[in-house]
Amino acid sequence: VAYPLRNHELFNVVLLHPDRGTVDDAWTIKGSKKDMIDDYAGWDSRVTEIIANVQDDDIMEWKLNLYPPLKTWVKGSVALLGDACHPMLPYVAQGAAQAVEDAGALGAILSTISSKQEIPAALEAYQLSRKERAEQVQQSGKMNRVALHLPDGPEQRQRDEMFRLAMKGSSESPDRWVDEKTRKVLWEHDAEATALKTWQ
Repeated sequence: VAYPLRNHELFNVVLLHPDRGTVDDAWTIKGSKKDMIDDYAGWDSRVTEIIANVQDDDIMEWKLNLYPPLKTWVKGSVALLGDACHPMLPYVAQGAAQAVEDAGALGAILSTISSKQEIPAALEAYQLSRKERAEQVQQSGKMNRVALHLPDGPEQRQRDEMFRLAMKGSSESPDRWVDEKTRKVLWEHDAEATALKTWQ
């Protein structure tokens, strides 16, 4: 993935590679141009040319961590939302979207309360209205990571055939992001209405 930034002054290039076995969960670490060149050796010349033009000081690695679901998002009058309670892998582009759904649900419920004594119950309703859905979306990102990064072999060839059939409309896409059913689930959900129904 590559796209311009800062009014086309910068060009961001996103390259993925298997985990190198680092033990920490640091958000970012300094990347290595040599590793990039090694990881993409033999690829299309356009890719290797882009890598060749990257400045050594501009390489950052972000580890894509997936954490198990939390038991609860709420304690008393405090609630978590967004990546604090359901960090998303980028494979279905739902990190910010799910945080917005959380905020909408939380805002809808809290706008109906009349005293601070209702806050703990309101937060429990927020969690009840959001937790299962957010965890399902989180899981779809995990599934996409596996499907999109299969090593060469029989499973990868079967996946590629499914892509070909999906483009003809005769199969679901193995990429959840472009699958029509998944898009409906992601885009047609009304988090505020669901939250209010849960609260009532």
